[in-house]
Amino acid sequence: MPKKAVICYLSSLLFYGLGYAKVLVLNNGHLNRHDFTIQVSLATAYFALTIFLAAIGSFFLYLRYAKNQELEKNDLEYKQIGD
Repeated sequence: MPKKAVICYLSSLLFYGLGYAKVLVLNNGHLNRHDFTIQVSLATAYFALTIFLAAIGSFFLYLRYAKNQELEKNDLEYKQIGD
C-alpha cells in the first residue's frame, strides 16, 4: 500500500475522531447558541475532511494498482514478443 494512501487513511480516522468528539460535546447540552453553532460547524468540517481524505487515499491506491497492472501487461507483451 502506498505511503500516501496510508497517511490519508490515518488522517481520515483522526478527523473522524475529532468530529465524533465534537458531536459528544453537542450532546452534552450545556452550550449557548453561539458555541453550539461553532461546534456544529467544526463537526461538519471534520466529517467532510474525513470523506475527502478517504477518497484521496483510495485514489492513490487505485493509481498504484493501475500502474502495476500496466507494468504486468507490458511485461507479458514483451515476453510474448521475445519468444
